[in-house]
Amino acid sequence: MRGNPGETVSVVVTTRNSGQTLRACLASIRRQIYPAVELVVVDNHSSDQTPAIAAEYADRVATIGRPARRY
Repeated sequence: MRGNPGETVSVVVTTRNSGQTLRACLASIRRQIYPAVELVVVDNHSSDQTPAIAAEYADRVATIGRPARRY
C-alpha cells in the first residue's frame, strides 16, 4: 500500500492482559511500509506485563490507559 503525501494511517490496538502477544503485534505494525503510521495502544487496566511492554515502545507509540489497581 502506498500513501499519498500528507496522509496518516492510525492503527489503534485495544488490549487487556495481552502481554504474551502485544510485543509481536506492535513489531509487526511497525514493519509496515506505509510512510505515515500513527500507532496507539489503548490499555484496559491490564494486570500483566502489557503496560511495561507498551512502555518499551513509548518513543513510537501513544499509550492510553493505566495498569489495574492492586487491592
